[in-house]
Amino acid sequence: MTLCMRDGIMPSVRNDLASSAHAPLQDDIIVDSSGALAWDSVPGRLGIIGAGVIGLELGSVWRRLGAEVTLLEAQQVFLSMADQQIARTGLKLFRQQELDIRLGALVKSTRVTENVYG
Repeated sequence: MTLCMRDGIMPSVRNDLASSAHAPLQDDIIVDSSGALAWDSVPGRLGIIGAGVIGLELGSVWRRLGAEVTLLEAQQVFLSMADQQIARTGLKLFRQQELDIRLGALVKSTRVTENVYG
């Protein structure tokens, strides 16, 4: 599962069930990957929890549509399951696409502090 948060709070897309306790779904602000695909407008800013295959795919699409995208990955190594030479090249290419990928970024909680639609 991937979690997405929109605009002022930096929406997030949740990539796995483990993060659901720390980032519970909330209306149209914090959503899973299906919710992110259902948005009818491009968010100004988008945060994605998890820089795995789903998170990278969603981030790439929303970035191409104009959103500022930050991917938060808990692991220190990008795409740890892949060959590391390929992963390093991939990380470089994703960053060239202006995806802000932050490794070692463990999400411990989320909080909505303002009305992002206001």
